[in-house]
Amino acid sequence: MAAIAAACSLPAVSTLAVASEPLAGRWLARDASSGVESTIELFLESDQMYGRIVSLRTQDGEVFDPICTGCKGALKDAKVVGAIFITGLRRSGDKWVGGKVVDLRPGPMQGTIANCEIELLQGRVKLFGYLWLRWLSGTDYWERAPAQPQP
Repeated sequence: MAAIAAACSLPAVSTLAVASEPLAGRWLARDASSGVESTIELFLESDQMYGRIVSLRTQDGEVFDPICTGCKGALKDAKVVGAIFITGLRRSGDKWVGGKVVDLRPGPMQGTIANCEIELLQGRVKLFGYLWLRWLSGTDYWERAPAQPQP
């Protein structure tokens, strides 16, 4: 379930909400099989958390922006960069649960929508995604992205 994932604009989010939620911000996910690195932004809107793709880089460091040809609905034939691919997460204790994640990687699973939950473990995001039953699942871990210089 690597997080390569419509172009949607980022909603306005209050600085206070971001500052109080340690999961909010930018994270790096690496796909072990392809070497692709995704920069993902987790953000809050009202009482829900969402995730969007900020950038994609090949193993050689080249920036690219594929099209999601296997997706349905608003993501059909949309660019992956800018896509909101995690939706509807709600806080439950230390976790965010009840969300959906779209697999945006090229291949036969592209466009698959899975249930998901996320949590912060030892400074990393743990994304747990599953189809129907929890035993048909996958887990990804993301590292915090380096801070961006302020203009």
